Amino acid sequence: MPLNRQNTYRLTARYSPAAQDISEMAYGLDIKYKFNKSLSFGVNYSDIATLEGVRLFKELYTEIIYKHKRKWQLTTGLQLVTYNQEVYEMKAEVPSGKNCRTVR
Repeated sequence: MPLNRQNTYRLTARYSPAAQDISEMAYGLDIKYKFNKSLSFGVNYSDIATLEGVRLFKELYTEIIYKHKRKWQLTTGLQLVTYNQEVYEMKAEVPSGKNCRTVR
């Protein structure tokens, strides 16, 4: 079962956490609002940490969709990710305390 938002675009799906057998605690929030037929907004927040409080993954994803006369659609958004490389990619050379990578 996924613990975070499943991204469909290749770039936003680059740092997707796999479930680990290390006693994780995950929270997620997904809000979508449609202003009218043309404009909608969505925000998603995911936070994954161990029971000891070590942050494994955090993501804030926002998306705005504008549809123009059913002929074309503009999708734009912002993704902020904090990803623990030491746990998910087994990179031992990542210094302790600096094992999170932020992607923008």
